[in-house]
Amino acid sequence: MPPAGRTRDSSAEDHAFRPGLLFSTPALRRTTCLLFIVWAGFGSGYYGVILLITKIFEKKSDSGGGGGGATCHFDYGSIFVSSTSELVGLAWATLTLDRCGRRRTQYGFYTACGAFTLLLGVAARASRGNGDT
Repeated sequence: MPPAGRTRDSSAEDHAFRPGLLFSTPALRRTTCLLFIVWAGFGSGYYGVILLITKIFEKKSDSGGGGGGATCHFDYGSIFVSSTSELVGLAWATLTLDRCGRRRTQYGFYTACGAFTLLLGVAARASRGNGDT
């Protein structure tokens, strides 16, 4: 029962979100599942790129202590520049999105991201010398 002097707003209750609504029709079920797959793929891809960046910037050196172990040194300045470039990319994406629209922006950025990720992997493999990981 609504408080005195207030009427019941049925439209707000009718449009309340319930997770079950995402699976209520075949079309929504399909869209929800596809979005989950895309979201999980991008999350995994982002995590993989972050791990790849640390592999690219690591420098292994022999410790020389007779223990046979190697120590890793990272070029933190380059990692910082690489990570900070994400802010530039986000600003660029926002400006492009406003001018070109969502679909063109996504197509262009995903294509460029795939190409540059491939180049990043090739560069990482080449920098290791013999190509063994």
